Amino acid sequence: MKLIPYKLTIATLLAAFLITGCFSMGRRINADAASQIIVGRTTKSQVAALLGSPDGSTSTGHGDTIWHYNYVGSQMKAQSFIPVVGGLLGGANMQTQSTTVIFNSNGVVKDFQNSANSTETGVNLGASKRPTLNELDSNKRPL
Repeated sequence: MKLIPYKLTIATLLAAFLITGCFSMGRRINADAASQIIVGRTTKSQVAALLGSPDGSTSTGHGDTIWHYNYVGSQMKAQSFIPVVGGLLGGANMQTQSTTVIFNSNGVVKDFQNSANSTETGVNLGASKRPTLNELDSNKRPL
C-alpha cells in the first residue's frame, strides 16, 4: 500500500476547505450495515458486501487482517462568509468516523470497532462570554 505524504494531503485538504468552505474524505459507514457485523460469525466477504472495500488493510504477524474505514468531513458555517466579521463569528462543523474490523486467520470477524464524532469549531464571538478576572486567575498554571 502506497502512502501519500501527510503534508501534501493536509495542504490539499486545507486548500479545498478554504476555497470551497467544505470538504470530505473517505466515505461514511451506514450504522444499520455496521450493526449487522457479528463477532465470531461475519466473514470478510460479508463485511465487504455490507461496508464496501476498506480504505486500508493491514496484516499482523499472528495471521490476523485489519480493515480500516475512515471518514472526515467539514462544512463552514454560513456566518463565516459575512464580509469583515465572518472570521470572528464563523467556524465549521466537522464530522469524523473510524471503523476497524479485525479478522482472524480464517477470515471471520475477531473484533469490531466503530466510532463517530461531531465537533463544532470557531470563535463565535457573538455567543461567547468573556471570562472574569477570577476565572482567569483560577486557570493560571504554577510555574
